[in-house]
Amino acid sequence: MDIKALINRFHEWQKNPAHNSSNHSATNNEKHHCANCGNEFEGNFCPLCGQKSNVGRITWRSVWQNITNVVALDDKSLPYSIWQLIWRPGYMISDYINGRRQVSHPPASMLFIIAVFYSFLTNLLAPSKADISGTTEISSSVVVNSIWNWIFNNPALSMLFMSMFFIIPTWLLFRHSHRHNHHSLPESIHIQIFESSALLIIVFFTNVFNSSILLLLIPIHYVICYKQLFGYSLWGTIWRTLICFIIWPLFFSIISLFLTWGYIGLKPGEILLSQAIIFITIALLLAISYWISKVTSKKKRG
Repeated sequence: MDIKALINRFHEWQKNPAHNSSNHSATNNEKHHCANCGNEFEGNFCPLCGQKSNVGRITWRSVWQNITNVVALDDKSLPYSIWQLIWRPGYMISDYINGRRQVSHPPASMLFIIAVFYSFLTNLLAPSKADISGTTEISSSVVVNSIWNWIFNNPALSMLFMSMFFIIPTWLLFRHSHRHNHHSLPESIHIQIFESSALLIIVFFTNVFNSSILLLLIPIHYVICYKQLFGYSLWGTIWRTLICFIIWPLFFSIISLFLTWGYIGLKPGEILLSQAIIFITIALLLAISYWISKVTSKKKRG
């Protein structure tokens, strides 16, 4: 068995996954009468209302299809999207940005469904966490613990919230890549929604195996995703992703200072000064990194 050939085939699949034509039904050229709008048409779907041509009586198969509709397994796009998000995240997101969205599950819906399964399986497999809601003493530690409790009890929102801190850095630092050059902020938001789903899967297995070392998969997944998506070299992707991870806790510290206002022993003026210093640090770091990224990208093109 040629290992190198298998690796090359895997890389080719990552870039252009083969779609099984058997999954698509052949075009039906018979005349049909739409039961929904009364239109006469040829094909598998009514061109006016979109209803299928083979709608008939409700059967046990219909019951099963309704159940799978609830968990988004009706067209198999959710398992397909999760599989691709694991093995070819950047290429998958690139396909979605470029308009090839028919086989991909909507990112926000995928994040919500994964979060539901995450909460159910985590509560089933993992021991319950201590709740500090009954604590009467209010202190900074209590507020911080409340934040962590909220993060644990709201996995989808917390992952999305944390990923939102990557929107601006990603938009600026990867703006001059030869793939998706000058990508927009809405596209950057969709990138982070996809990544939130991947992070949720990683955190789930971290909890199941009770191994914090699995959290190292988060930066590794970001590097793989960004390299596939934007096409920078490995080192170019690593240093840009590293800047994003440095900025993330700085943004979070600003939020934490705001939420613990009055409980950490600092005067309002001192808190505002601390927030201003952190914000200026973020702005300078982004400005310098953006300039370096822009210059190095132009040199490589030239």
